[in-house]
Amino acid sequence: MFKRGDPDEAVSILLLAEPPLTYHAMKIYIRLHKWEKALELASSHYESNEWYLIILLWYRSLYLDSHKESILEEEKSIYRSYFEKHQETIDNHQDLISEEETRMSNDERCIT
Repeated sequence: MFKRGDPDEAVSILLLAEPPLTYHAMKIYIRLHKWEKALELASSHYESNEWYLIILLWYRSLYLDSHKESILEEEKSIYRSYFEKHQETIDNHQDLISEEETRMSNDERCIT
C-alpha cells in the first residue's frame, strides 16, 4: 500500500495488526515529514507507550538540525540538550519497541 502512494492506508493496516504496530506506523509519517500526523499518532498512543512521543521529538530535532529550518534557536537548544542527555536511552528504547512489535506480530502469526 505504501509504495503505491497511500501512506494513510499503510498506517491503518499497521494499526489494525494485533498488537498495533504503532512505531512502524509513526515511522511512515516521519519519513514523509508529516510531523503533525506523526504527533497525532504518538499522542493517541501516549498512555500505552510514552516513548513514541519522545522518539518523535528526537526525529523532529534531527530534522530541524539537518535542514536548518527557521525555528527559534531556543526551541532547538531545548531539544538538543534533552536528547544529548538521553541519547543512549532513546536509542535502546527505540530498538526495543521495534523488536517487541516485530516479535509480537510474529507470535500472532504463529497462533492463527
